[in-house]
Amino acid sequence: MTKTSVISWTCCSGPSGYDTMTAANGAIGIEMMHHRKPCMVLLDMMMPVMDGWTFRSRQMADPELRGVPVVCVTALFEPKVVAERLKLRCLSKPVDFDRLLAEVSSACSTGN
Repeated sequence: MTKTSVISWTCCSGPSGYDTMTAANGAIGIEMMHHRKPCMVLLDMMMPVMDGWTFRSRQMADPELRGVPVVCVTALFEPKVVAERLKLRCLSKPVDFDRLLAEVSSACSTGN
C-alpha cells in the first residue's frame, strides 16, 4: 500500500487521547473542516491537489476556519521559514512523536 500525504486533525479521544480524521488532500481537508471543526490541524506541506501553502491561504481567508490552530510538518522546506511565512508552528520530518503530542495537547487543551 502506498502512503498518501494527508491532513490529519485531532479532536476528541482515542489511543493517544485524541481521535484523528484524515483527508487525502488539502481541498478535502478544508471541506471536512466545515462539517466538523477540529481542535487543530496537522498539515503536511506536500500534498496532491492542494499543497500546504494553498491550504493555509484558504484556511486563513475563511472566517469559520481561520481560528483553528495548525502545526505543519515538512521534510522539504526549512521549518523556520515555513513557520514565519504561514504564521504557524512547523516541525521537520521525521517528526519527534513526543514533541508532536505536546503540540497537539497544547492546541487541543485551549478549548478549540
